[in-house]
Amino acid sequence: MRERALEALKNGCTKNEVNTMFGLGKNTLKAWEELEKETGSLDKRPLERKPTKIDRAALIEYFKENPEASEADAAIHFNCHKSGIYHAKKACKLTRKKKRYFPVNQVRKTKIVA
Repeated sequence: MRERALEALKNGCTKNEVNTMFGLGKNTLKAWEELEKETGSLDKRPLERKPTKIDRAALIEYFKENPEASEADAAIHFNCHKSGIYHAKKACKLTRKKKRYFPVNQVRKTKIVA
């Protein structure tokens, strides 16, 4: 579709006509033109991602050895932020540590105001 849209543009159609013909947004056609000028083709650019700081296998092993460890503890161990641990655990399908606010054998006492 990229090739056909740019071909229509080269054949004399205006950008607005090409956008309505192919159902494109305003910036899409411009981005495709720039891509063709820069790379010479219309293939998608490869994604440039930073390498992950947290080794997934090491994270799983850490939580097996330390089941009571919190995300803050793991962040200190792996020298990163808590949100990084959260996302890595989510990617590994590990659930977060749940905290009990009341012991199991204690009933929460509520005060009834009359």
